[in-house]
Amino acid sequence: MVWLACALANFALFHLVTVFPPSWVTLFANEAPVRFLIIEALGAVVGLLAVMASGLTASAAGPWASRPC
Repeated sequence: MVWLACALANFALFHLVTVFPPSWVTLFANEAPVRFLIIEALGAVVGLLAVMASGLTASAAGPWASRPC
């Protein structure tokens, strides 16, 4: 049953991140949707770079650095 909740949460998060913001900007904001999509793409690049930096930091610290026990 937990897998079902995880699947629904994953779908809801995906919808909130990908579908809702562009539709809201198109309907209610006074700016072009293309500009908003460029901002989202830049945010995705920043997130990807942060994930890669996190992996490099974790590799440099070693496998036991973040474990409490």
